[in-house]
Amino acid sequence: MQKLKFVLLAVLIFSLYFLPSFIFKTDIPFYNTLPKPAYAPSAKMFGIVWPILYGIFSIYITIKLLQKNLSKEMSLYFIINYLVGFFFGKAFFSDHHLFLSFTISFSCFITGLFLFLTTFKKSKKEFLYFLPYLIWTGFATVLMAQIYLLN
Repeated sequence: MQKLKFVLLAVLIFSLYFLPSFIFKTDIPFYNTLPKPAYAPSAKMFGIVWPILYGIFSIYITIKLLQKNLSKEMSLYFIINYLVGFFFGKAFFSDHHLFLSFTISFSCFITGLFLFLTTFKKSKKEFLYFLPYLIWTGFATVLMAQIYLLN
């Protein structure tokens, strides 16, 4: 029963991360036609990396919720991170608003940094859940800044 509860909760949380992609159309041709720096990954790379990162977050949140060990501070950072990230697809793919997309990317990085630092203070092992997200959102922020400047 405990495994089933874990799986169902993790799938529910994982699904929430993909809700924006069902609400806001992902305009891959828009991304492909933008002038980008040479280090910009293909659109397919984003489709690989984000599910992995969302999976890591989903597992972490599920573990903490089932242990009844998700602090109010961490909950707040997760909620802010989710809400900010929720609108990236709209800003970038629907509205083609590059500066707002950069701002959202930067905000995701900052909230990811708060998650990372808060966890690092409590557990030198658990903070590793957030390291890939921090690296990727840092990269995405630099990429969005470059895309904005090039366009």
